[in-house]
Amino acid sequence: MKDKIPLGVWVLGGINAFLFGLFAFLFSLIAYFGSHTESMQKTLDMIKEKNPAFDIITPQMLKLVFLGQALIALLFLISGAGILLRKEWGRKGTIYFAFVLLVLVFLSALANPSLLTQMIANIIYPAILIFYFSNKNLEKYFS
Repeated sequence: MKDKIPLGVWVLGGINAFLFGLFAFLFSLIAYFGSHTESMQKTLDMIKEKNPAFDIITPQMLKLVFLGQALIALLFLISGAGILLRKEWGRKGTIYFAFVLLVLVFLSALANPSLLTQMIANIIYPAILIFYFSNKNLEKYFS
């Protein structure tokens, strides 16, 4: 008989699979395929108004961002499914993926220091994933 699923596994696995995974993947695809150049330009104009550092971004570049978001969302979906299905690859993949996210946030901060305060929030969730899924008791649960 399998052990009772820890609450953190349900919560974090569900967040990965559904919120940052499925929902974000669908949103990214809708944004990519549903955007017209005119609406993309309006969006960019609003972004540039708030942060002039984004002045170099074109509508085509923004579409590439949506594709990148879709890829990241797909990785969240896979890791979340692995966690919810109690797979060791899901636990390890989540830890490695969280480390990659932290590196990306760090590189983004280096590329655009004006966004540093906004990026601090992007550090919290990957850090929680690493801390929680590196727990020795949780390792035993997945093995």
